[in-house]
Amino acid sequence: MLHADGRVIFQMVWQPFVRNPELASTKQLRALGTLQRIAEKNSIKLDHQPGDIQLINNLAILHTRSKFMDSPSQQRHLLRLGLRDPTEAWKLPAQYAALFENAFRTPMDKQMIPVTDFDAWDKTTTEDLNHG
Repeated sequence: MLHADGRVIFQMVWQPFVRNPELASTKQLRALGTLQRIAEKNSIKLDHQPGDIQLINNLAILHTRSKFMDSPSQQRHLLRLGLRDPTEAWKLPAQYAALFENAFRTPMDKQMIPVTDFDAWDKTTTEDLNHG
């Protein structure tokens, strides 16, 4: 959890702890589990339909993706699009800013939109893990 300019910035990614449980103490894992239960209790489910567009600020809303595996009868197609408005963007703590700035350093002629859904970091949705 970080904060800058009066805003709380929070991201919770379980994948590092699933792969390396020694990274957190029992007390820390229990706290993360409690946070997960509170988030689930107060969550809303979005029922996406073909053609829907969902725009969210990853820094402003705690969210997750439910686990999903494509099958011949049911396929998901979600793309991430990084948008930035320098005049309206949230100020980020220095230790966090580089993560976001790097995404916008690709020259215009090298930018692309992938045709297939992918998770380069394997940290969002997999069949065994549904914590975003």
